[in-house]
Amino acid sequence: MTIASSRTARAALALLAGLTAIGTAACSHPSEAAGPATVTIHVGDSAGGTKALMDGSEAMKGAGYTVVFDKFQSAVPIFEAMRAGAVDVSTVGDASVLNTLVKQTPLKIVGVSQDSPKALAVLAAKGSTAKSVADLKGKKIAYVQNSVAHVMLLGLLKNAGLGIGDVQSVNLAPLDASSALAGGSVDAWAVWDPYLSLAQAKGARILATAEGINPSLGFTVAADKSLADPAKKAAIADYVKRLGTAYQWALDNPAGYVKVFAGLTGMPTEVAQLVQSRGTSKPLTVDSTIIQKFQDLADTCAANNIIPSKVTVQPYFAPLT
Repeated sequence: MTIASSRTARAALALLAGLTAIGTAACSHPSEAAGPATVTIHVGDSAGGTKALMDGSEAMKGAGYTVVFDKFQSAVPIFEAMRAGAVDVSTVGDASVLNTLVKQTPLKIVGVSQDSPKALAVLAAKGSTAKSVADLKGKKIAYVQNSVAHVMLLGLLKNAGLGIGDVQSVNLAPLDASSALAGGSVDAWAVWDPYLSLAQAKGARILATAEGINPSLGFTVAADKSLADPAKKAAIADYVKRLGTAYQWALDNPAGYVKVFAGLTGMPTEVAQLVQSRGTSKPLTVDSTIIQKFQDLADTCAANNIIPSKVTVQPYFAPLT
């Protein structure tokens, strides 16, 4: 599979950068249950995927508040914006949430989804002779430190009889890592979709996925300050319900999701199809099993120095549905 042109690839990657948040408001009609129509919530949107999902499903139709989707490259700047009061709610990976909790980011987990572990993988560079993770011993591997990719890499290395000290770790944001892999300055890259699919489309190969390694939970988190505002809390609760509806729409309408995702992100259709083929998120209900899975992840991360200390996760759960 190849991207149609290098210009298309650069355009898609530039669009995904989101280093400066780009807001796109989705307005709808007032709803008494959701609060006054003057309420606005800002959604931290990693790589534009949430907006594509909500637009394609029309899940926000009839909401009585305004949603602004602010695009970011990854979870790290989303949480920075949340701490600054610029983002009210966002859906991010479990390990990223854990990392920000130990930094005392004032937030609560208000919703949960099951993400596909196939959408997280270790890639070998185009032309690489590596056939497995074991072949990466002594090689340079790019990933975002303390992210879901970091957790996956540790697990895959352990399964291969290696430790993190057996490889050369390179902490790079996704766009920098993409360039590094293509340019040959790193040998492999641990990353998630859609960056994973974009790299595959340029010739990178999957060596292993997160299947059997990561719990692959997606958490919708909201800022404590936003939840303290009754009108915003009502809007966020309604938004979480609509997000679940959108997840189900994507599961039931794969072709429709691909069309909208490609159109809104600027990615080639074949890349959007690859993203969708790995499986879209499934809405879940927060229960004791979810909390225990997250606690197990927290304990693993503490034991491997991904986070600096142990953390009890239960107090951070405050489901709104």
